[in-house]
Amino acid sequence: MRRLKFGVVYLSVFALLLGLFSFNNSMAQASDTNSFKEVDEAGLFVIEFIANDLINNEETEWSLATRIKDIIELYDDTDTVIGYSFELATEEVDNNGYIVVYMDEEGYYVHEFAYNERPFYYENIGEDFDRVYYTDGLEYTVSKNGKFFILEGEEVTKDKIKSKKPKNEKSDKDKNKKNIKEKVKKHKFKISEWMLGYNGQNTSADNSYAGIYDPYAYVNHRYGSGWSLKSSKTVSGVPKLLQSNYTGRDDCTIVSLTAIFSYWKNQKGYSKIPTTTTLYNDIKTIAKKYGYADIGGTPPTKINNIINDTWKKYGYSGTGSSLYVWSWSNFKTETDNNRPYLINMANGYYPNHTVTGVGYRIYQKSGRSDVNFILVYDNWTTSNRYIDKNAFSCCGSISRVYP
Repeated sequence: MRRLKFGVVYLSVFALLLGLFSFNNSMAQASDTNSFKEVDEAGLFVIEFIANDLINNEETEWSLATRIKDIIELYDDTDTVIGYSFELATEEVDNNGYIVVYMDEEGYYVHEFAYNERPFYYENIGEDFDRVYYTDGLEYTVSKNGKFFILEGEEVTKDKIKSKKPKNEKSDKDKNKKNIKEKVKKHKFKISEWMLGYNGQNTSADNSYAGIYDPYAYVNHRYGSGWSLKSSKTVSGVPKLLQSNYTGRDDCTIVSLTAIFSYWKNQKGYSKIPTTTTLYNDIKTIAKKYGYADIGGTPPTKINNIINDTWKKYGYSGTGSSLYVWSWSNFKTETDNNRPYLINMANGYYPNHTVTGVGYRIYQKSGRSDVNFILVYDNWTTSNRYIDKNAFSCCGSISRVYP
């Protein structure tokens, strides 16, 4: 049975505030990189709409596990974004319905939604389209390679696309967008933190930039198809170490430093550096002088001091250097010079965690800026993991190890 609601559903007063209703967003993922400033506001509107339905509708088919898996921009016949389609899923169920949000200069409105159906624009030419045009209730036109298609793939010319503005209620409209803007600002709301992951990305990741195990699948899902590998490099010979094999609970920095100094010993001939177990214990002892604790970890501002003292202990004149503001060139330069390094992060998928940077992948697509990935060994798994540098806005530091 098709459980579809159509028409205008206007919420003049939101039933819930973020502080009163909280999704468990441990699985949350990054949104597509929508550049339109309204997407976070529209996303907050959707989250509160779902929350309201969960509390007030006994027949709802959404749940606390419902997340946003994709956001499709909706255009009118002048190629202006007039709304978004929020496609929903859970970690176990790929299709948990969708919500179409129409917007104007004053407000946001849920124009249609379903609990277990896909949006109707997929009935035009299937999955592979470039743009979706909203034309009327439950009616859409999609474009592909400059051609335009209506239901069941019938091709039409661009001049046949005529968008009809939904009739929205007028009451309290002036407060709608104002209130949403204030909530987004107050709660620092980001729709990216309420989404399931992309292809090639762990579903347990809770932010936009990491947990990526297949960068090719990820880049073609998140940023649209058509990407190809432009260049790549990996610093070979860096051991993949696991925190679980050592003694400290929060010893990620110590483990990363152990991997990096082992690399300099085994690959570059710094023979006075001891074997892994002794090296780990030595670095840990040095780190304790700078505030390291098994519970609490290493102060990020002291990593360079620990590096300096480690080199000195083994009779070398190497140094450490930390950056707290970085650019892509900082990551690429270390890899190009065959120097593994540390990335210490304060939030996101790697909160208060240090990983070892060992490489990069750069993907290209005609007419688009490159998408850059950092290859890391994250001390949690021996599999490769990648950070999407284009989505990486985390606070933290890069610590470089110079022989």
